[in-house]
Amino acid sequence: MDKGYVDINSSEFAKKLIAAVDRRIEKKMEGFRPANWCTGKVAVAGSGASISVYINNSLTATTIRNPRGLSLALNNLVFIWNPNSKVDNMSFIDHKL
Repeated sequence: MDKGYVDINSSEFAKKLIAAVDRRIEKKMEGFRPANWCTGKVAVAGSGASISVYINNSLTATTIRNPRGLSLALNNLVFIWNPNSKVDNMSFIDHKL
């Protein structure tokens, strides 16, 4: 084959193309942090602005926002969104499980 031409049907070309695509994906993924979630078990029943829950079977209750005003009973399981990928003041109860 003449110099300057690439055989796009060769396995070498396929490997180089896959490696280039992988590098681009990895570069984009470094800055991508998807919204994370976890489960919680209600520690104190209520429907207030915040509810105490045991997150992922923890023995320590954590206060989480309840923006939907869900009426939750003791030991209800709830779905908790963590928008910044950690349990903090941004976390909130989305719905009962």
